[in-house]
Amino acid sequence: MEKAIIVDEMKWLNKAKEFDRVYLGNEFCQYRIPAKAYLKNMISSAGAIPFSLITPIVTSYGLKKLLPIFDFLKEQFAHCEIIVNDFGVLGLLSEKYKGFKIIIGRLLSPFTFSQANSILQKFGLGSFLKQYKIKRVEIDIDNLNIIKDRSIDADLSLYYPYALLSTTRLCKIGLPGPAKKGFCFRCKKECVGKTFEIENPQIGGKIILKGNTYFLRRETPLRIRDGIISRIIFQPILDSDEQKICLYKK
Repeated sequence: MEKAIIVDEMKWLNKAKEFDRVYLGNEFCQYRIPAKAYLKNMISSAGAIPFSLITPIVTSYGLKKLLPIFDFLKEQFAHCEIIVNDFGVLGLLSEKYKGFKIIIGRLLSPFTFSQANSILQKFGLGSFLKQYKIKRVEIDIDNLNIIKDRSIDADLSLYYPYALLSTTRLCKIGLPGPAKKGFCFRCKKECVGKTFEIENPQIGGKIILKGNTYFLRRETPLRIRDGIISRIIFQPILDSDEQKICLYKK
């Protein structure tokens, strides 16, 4: 089984040596998409470790940030893996960047498997995967049930040890800045180096807030030994030099 780690900051790259693959980028926030120069440095620092680019849900702002990155990768790493969590990004890659290996990320996979998805109702899951040449689909540790009793012609990846609880475009850590007209959100990356723990007895555990996303820690299920998962992705949340802020809710 292949083991990967998500790295969105240079400081995590020293841990990548313990893994078979490194995911570069940010999974949830378009404001944390790395600049092309920063990504180039991360790829160089990763050395011989195979890398994949992970991308978040985006608006037109995020798409514009991704374009120079895709252009660079197309020129230097034409067949690298790109993890997609947005249908707009999926469409862009399929139209203009056909050489990449597209992987459906865990934010998109519940919609990919959903029978309520209009695309699947029209074409079917197999045709959808074939149309976009998708050979791998990734799932959250709490979403193992979505692959139950389904025949999937794709490899499967599992994220651990944090289950995705919720994510939002409105970051709870950053604050909206002043604007001349209407509401304006100016990200200053206040989330970097901070992790919040929210204790809620009704849930029976600590909710972890990292940037714009909430998580719950889970144990890696024994089911991954059944052979249905070929890659597991470690998601580091808290490093020793980060500021952990504990919040308690009665």
